[in-house]
Parts: sequence; structure tokens; C-alpha cells
Amino acid sequence: MENNSDLPSQPDNSPCASAPWWRRLLRSKSRTEVVTPPTPEIAARQEFVQLFNALLADRSNERRAAVLKRVLALVIALTPIVFIVSRGHQLFTDQRDGVVIPVVKITGTIGQGDARADVLLPAMAKAFKTAAPTVVLYVDSPGGRPGDAERIVEAVRALKERHNKGVDVVFGNIGASAAYMIALAGDKIYAPRYSVIGSIGAVMQATDASEAAHRFGLRMRTYTSGELKATGDLMTAPTPQQDEYLRELIQTMGLEFVKLVREQRKTLALTDLELRSGRVWLGTDAKRLGLVDETSTLEQYLAARGAQPRWFEPKSSAVFGGVLGALSPEFESIRDWVIGAVVPSIPTLDIRL
Repeated sequence: MENNSDLPSQPDNSPCASAPWWRRLLRSKSRTEVVTPPTPEIAARQEFVQLFNALLADRSNERRAAVLKRVLALVIALTPIVFIVSRGHQLFTDQRDGVVIPVVKITGTIGQGDARADVLLPAMAKAFKTAAPTVVLYVDSPGGRPGDAERIVEAVRALKERHNKGVDVVFGNIGASAAYMIALAGDKIYAPRYSVIGSIGAVMQATDASEAAHRFGLRMRTYTSGELKATGDLMTAPTPQQDEYLRELIQTMGLEFVKLVREQRKTLALTDLELRSGRVWLGTDAKRLGLVDETSTLEQYLAARGAQPRWFEPKSSAVFGGVLGALSPEFESIRDWVIGAVVPSIPTLDIRL
């Protein structure tokens, strides 16, 4: 046999020949490696390990759920205690300790928005249920509806008697007309030096568009059971009897207001004619004339007693009513004119204190 060892070797041009030696080694091993199925004993052991790990995961989730439930129960149990500790000074202390005084906020036109009796009375009832011996009414209003003012006055008197508490009234920028009537339900009245106090009396506004309607060829025919029944109708010119009737009505209302002021303010230095003139006075003059007891802002009132206010603010449930309550008297007059023009059968009498 011929020996070919002396012959030159042929070059290996395969892809494996050009690869690094370590990669060729791995490829050769992967070709020769044979995967054998696990034995029944090994398969059983692997399945047991998987079940054991799943059981541990379930137990861990159960423990987490149990811990979470305990934490939630603890939070629920501690919440009232934390609330009492943090707010207890407002719930269980009184004015004698110089800590808190309930203050009911009455602002805006009486009878509109948050100054309506319907939304004020619940807030006042809550204030009177506190432990403080005195409730403060913070009033900042130019006046408003006499019916709502009377309801508020009678409610304050009833709550004072039921809970045996004192009531102090502190004015803001203005305490006029119906706002001053509300203040008469208090034991003492305080007003800032530069506030405006008074305007005791009544006012009625009635829109008469009969001449404008006549120019456009419009005429309202109204049939009533009495000559005073349709008094104040927008499209009908008032008769002399109706004019006199309205004057008497508003004068009577104003005199009743003056009578109430006389009954509650025994030291007035004003005549009846001066009282019902509709005049307003600065806070300093109001004190000198006996309309208020002291000149003081709300902050000065609280500081003199070493107290902090706990506010009771009414919240109107009617969005539309709240919007109308924010309107100024000028815009309200425009609103009344528009309503009267669209629905001319609605009388446009507006009575205010």
C-alpha cells in the first residue's frame, strides 16, 4: 500500500474550519450531546418541587392577605380615636377655656343664595349643639327679604332658649336693614369702626312698563275680583288707589321695624323719625347712638377672649339660586325686567328691608 504521508494535505474550506477553536469545540459537543428523558423518579421529584413552590406561593399570598386585613382593621379602629384627638379641642372644649367659639356666617343679600333661611337654619342648629356657651353670628349684608329675616330671628331666639346659650352678633363691612333686624336677636352687637350700620325701614320697587307697551301697541287686559288684586302688574299702569295702598303697606312695614328696634335697643339716642329715615351710620356713630354695643372686628372679638373661630357656613343646594344670590341689585332689577317682559302676567313687586 502506498504511503501518502508525504503528500501535501488539502485545505479544509468548510465554515467550521474558519471558526475559532473554542466555537468548533462547542459545536462538536452539541452534535454529540443526546438528551435523555428523565427517569420516573426524577420526573416525580421535579413535579413535587413545583407543587411545593406553588404551595409556598399560596401560603405567602394568604399571609399577605391576613396581614392586610389586620392593618385595615387597625386603621378603621384607630380613625375615630385620631379624629377625636386631633379635633377634640373643637368638639369638647368651650369658651371658658378660651379655645373655640362657633361662628355662623351670614353674608350676602338676605333671602338669596347662602343667606336664605332654608340653608342658614341647619348651620345655626349645628352651631348651637356645640359645648360653647356663646354662639357668634357674623353678619355682613346690605339687607334683603323681610320674610327670611324674620325666620332667622325667630330661629335664633328659639335656639337660645332651647340650648341656654348666649348670642353675640359681629358685623362685617355692612349691617343694614334686614341684616340689622337679624342682629336684634343677639344679646350684644359689635361693629367695626368703619362699618356701615342702619338703613332701618322698608322699600318696595314696582316696574311700570305700561307706557312702553302702549308705544308698541301692546295692552294687557286684567280682570280681577278686587281693585287691589293685580297691584304691581308690569303691563298695567297703577291706579291712584293702588299707589296709596302700596304706600300704606310699606309705611306700616317700616313702622313695625322701628317698633322692633325700640323694643330691643333700650338706650337709643334717636327719634322715631330719625330711625325710619333710612339713614346709615358709621360704626363709631352707631355705638354712640345705641345701635350697637361695642366697636370691634371679628378678629378683635376673638382675640379679646383668646379664642379661635369654628365656622359654620351654610351651603346652598340650588346652583341656580346661588348664582342669582351673587347678583348685585342692579343685575337683579334687569333680571326682573326681563322676566316681566317675557312673562308679563307675573307681578314685579320687590319688597325689601
